[in-house]
Amino acid sequence: MKARLITLLFSLLVFMGNAQSKDTIAAIKNQDKISYKQFIAPVTLLTAGTLLLNTNLNDDLQSNANNFFGENFHTTADNYLLFVPVVQIYLGKSFGFKPKNDFQHQTINIAIANASGEARKEFIVDRDSLAQNMTANQIAKAQELAKKCTSRKFKNC
Repeated sequence: MKARLITLLFSLLVFMGNAQSKDTIAAIKNQDKISYKQFIAPVTLLTAGTLLLNTNLNDDLQSNANNFFGENFHTTADNYLLFVPVVQIYLGKSFGFKPKNDFQHQTINIAIANASGEARKEFIVDRDSLAQNMTANQIAKAQELAKKCTSRKFKNC
């Protein structure tokens, strides 16, 4: 029970920390010029990582972390944390987020993301071929119908 409560609390905190107040694509399109201030943090982190790569300081930091946590550090939370992104995707709507895709497309995207090798390539080809066979009006109408069905809880669809 305690582990479930901690997992629920952690997933809620992750939702709050990763929430966006604005759509990033729209925000980028509305910007007329790029400011150097946007690049300070990424450039600093990349430079620090490059400078520390293969240095004695990096080796010392790694060995100190391994000494503190152990060589094969593992907690029971690790068994559940890999499901947090999937839980966020499916429960996001109940927390007030508007997903870009409906339930079916979310599931397809998760399957493609977790597939490997040839299966992944086949999923992508199938998805793209379905999208190519539909016109923009058909896609818009399908999305509108999906929203209506979802709001009606799939009654009279």
